[in-house]
Amino acid sequence: MYYGIKLKSAPSIAQFEFIIKNDGNIDAIVSDIKVNGIEQYKNNIDVSFTDLNIGDVIKHDTFILVKVVTSYNTQLYDDLLFPQEINLDNIEIDIELDKVE
Repeated sequence: MYYGIKLKSAPSIAQFEFIIKNDGNIDAIVSDIKVNGIEQYKNNIDVSFTDLNIGDVIKHDTFILVKVVTSYNTQLYDDLLFPQEINLDNIEIDIELDKVE
C-alpha cells in the first residue's frame, strides 16, 4: 500500500484506517512490517500501527481494521531557521504474511 502526506510542523499527526482481509482458507501470521519512503526523515517522523504487530494471527475468512499514525515529532528548519514542512508523496507499507504452521 502506498500513501502520501504533507506535515506542516512538529508536532502534527495524520492518521487513516485500512482493512486487511484474509479471504483464504488457512490462517496467516504477520511475519514482517516494513515502511519505506521515509528514510530521509527517519529522525523527524514516525509511522506506527494500532492492531497490527509482527506475530499477529489473521484467521481465515476474517479481517482486521488497522490504523496508521504518521507523526512529525522533531521540527526541521531551513537555512534561515524557518520551520520546514515535510512532504512525503510515496510512503510504502509492506506487510508480509506467512501461513500459520
